[in-house]
Amino acid sequence: MDRRDFLQFCGHTLPLSFLLANLPACTSTASPPLREWPASSQSLPDFLRIATSAPNPHNTQAWLVKIHDKQSFTLFLDLSRVLRATDPILRQVHIGLGCFLEVFQLAAGAQSFACSIEDLTAEAPLKDRLPIAKVRLENMTGLSPDPLSSGIAARRTHRGPYQSEVLSDDLQKQLIDAAEIYGSIKFVANEQNQALNDIAIEATRIETMTKRTHEETRQWFRFSEEEHRLKGDGLSIFTGMTGFKAWVASKFFISAKDWFEPSALEATIDHFREAVLHTPHHVMFTTDRSTASDWLNIGRSYLRFQLAALREGYYLHPLSQVLQEYPEMRTLQEKFNSLLEVKAPAKIQMWARIGRPQSIDGILSPRRPLEKILLS
Repeated sequence: MDRRDFLQFCGHTLPLSFLLANLPACTSTASPPLREWPASSQSLPDFLRIATSAPNPHNTQAWLVKIHDKQSFTLFLDLSRVLRATDPILRQVHIGLGCFLEVFQLAAGAQSFACSIEDLTAEAPLKDRLPIAKVRLENMTGLSPDPLSSGIAARRTHRGPYQSEVLSDDLQKQLIDAAEIYGSIKFVANEQNQALNDIAIEATRIETMTKRTHEETRQWFRFSEEEHRLKGDGLSIFTGMTGFKAWVASKFFISAKDWFEPSALEATIDHFREAVLHTPHHVMFTTDRSTASDWLNIGRSYLRFQLAALREGYYLHPLSQVLQEYPEMRTLQEKFNSLLEVKAPAKIQMWARIGRPQSIDGILSPRRPLEKILLS
């Protein structure tokens, strides 16, 4: 049976989400993988290497670094690695750079270095990059590490179904208190879950069925483990599944050649729907304005929230689609803002589902070597 026949067969029998959920996985939920760095990571390059593990849209890793001396560097946005179709104003990529800065600060603080961060987002752009921040380290002997730093090695996004377990009000407050260094973080009342689930699914349908936005995803998709490892960036199924399950998905459901086949498009939406319908909570990250500085700083809050949640065994999955600023998403975005009573200039910068995973499988998303992001 070839791929097309297999898809047709599945379309008349079992949906992709059901089939993949019932195939055996190879990764135990007891010991998710960890990122590994030298135990003696105590220098600026070491902290930068750890910072590259930060979450960022489509794992494009749109960061460049100019090291000035042993204690300072400037962070830039790499304009060759942005998402022009789904992130035309570069909002999401700035949020990823905010995550980068917060991971750097946590890693440095764990080794008794304090960080001063100068916001450069208002400076004039360069030809191929945008100035983001200048960072300076200061050795502070005896500085206590932030407890969140211990979770960096295990940090990951989980896009699968979650258990139905509900977080207590006290735990919700605990997570917000640990993370809310900028902007506002709020759990949405559970009575709105169904309406939010519907919006998330429709937003994914719009992004998937809009050719130029889905083509952008294809450009950043890595279709084999080898390609993902060699390029060290982008998206793949292998961060969510391994073994026979991954083989079936890559063999019969996901290929560059059939990316726009109707059956493949519907399978993408169906797989997303299955996850979203198993969501106990939605969390919103909001700012009063929506400038590049706001984007950068809310990224820092998001990263802290993700690490705080992980300490309690909970994972996050960003639902960014409806927040994006391209024409096809405008009407649904207005409905979303009306539902949550958000009016400009305020902006929900991040929306994430949070829960305890039904299972954990897949590799950690790869990163490029530090040398690839350093400017001479």
